[in-house]
Amino acid sequence: MERIPNISRLSLKYSNYALLKESCSGRILNQIGYNICTMNDNVIIQIMQEHFEGLFPKVCTLCGRRFATLKEYILNTKRIGATIFYDAELENWETTQPIGAVALANCACGTTLALTTGGMPISQMHLMLKWIKEETQHRGMSSVELADYVRDEIHKRVLEDIV
Repeated sequence: MERIPNISRLSLKYSNYALLKESCSGRILNQIGYNICTMNDNVIIQIMQEHFEGLFPKVCTLCGRRFATLKEYILNTKRIGATIFYDAELENWETTQPIGAVALANCACGTTLALTTGGMPISQMHLMLKWIKEETQHRGMSSVELADYVRDEIHKRVLEDIV
């Protein structure tokens, strides 16, 4: 296995590192955040997908329904509202205490369930905030629209079994 420089500081899984390295045209990662190459959609989507997959199994607090996987959750809940990345909405790009993001869905019983970025390493949060800031400006869209785009792409990949 290739030795991964500074990977413990990034807290990324090996697959994320390989994808990030590829997106950076093979440049070596040097510091967290702003000295790193530009992120791209695939890197962000994969980081988020792997984080959300790690939140399962998940259980509805009202009816006790158990969702073993993210795929099962997507197939058996109804998406509600927009996905919100609160730090981006507040334009708090370099926060030391991120609020994070939330995506809501209703269980079949009607209870609202949430997937959040809680527990995600701050280094990954900073990478995502940097990407969101750059992409909202570049694409001329709001952070809510961009977060919903990421959510849609994760749904597509999960339903197509793409990691």
